[in-house]
This record gives sequence, C-alpha cells and structure tokens, in this order.
Amino acid sequence: MRIPIAFLAAAVTLAACASRQESTRSLEPRNTDSIWLYSNSLPRCPYQELGRVAGVREPQIRRAAFNMRANAVILDPVLTPGGFGPLSGVAIRFDNATCRG
Repeated sequence: MRIPIAFLAAAVTLAACASRQESTRSLEPRNTDSIWLYSNSLPRCPYQELGRVAGVREPQIRRAAFNMRANAVILDPVLTPGGFGPLSGVAIRFDNATCRG
C-alpha cells in the first residue's frame, strides 16, 4: 500500500502544528462582580498599576476597572464629612493568575 507523499506531508504538518489545549486561568476578570476592592489593606500579591478610576458608587468603580481589564481597585480614603462622597482609586492587575488577594 502506497501513501501519496503529499498526503503524508499534510498529515505530519497538521500533527506538528496542532495546538494543545491547556487549562490555564486567565488574568482578566470574568465580570464586574469579580473585581476586588481594597479599602483598608493592600493586596499580598505582586501587581501592576493600570490607572486611576473614579465613580460615585462601587458599581461604577467596578465597571471602570473591568473596562481596564483590572483584577482589583485600591480605593483612596474618603475625606468628606460623614465618609460619604465620590470614590476613587487605582485599578490594578495581579501578576499571577492564581492570586486573589
């Protein structure tokens, strides 16, 4: 039985170029609820600062961080009377996908 060279070459090329599916965790958040907010502490894992975010309520902060593909926000202290007012902070992305705080 003879196998044409072109068919054999195509089979070898497909086998060599086939991508292997590995189960890896993504650094990007799945939804806005997966964004961590830090107000009284700092994350224990290494991270990169992505930029400043601001909003009147937590959902706005989370949405802004999600749009930046951040994992968390380190909130600034609220310095208004009564502790209520606009929120702001720094959106961050963890360096390691397994880090969650």
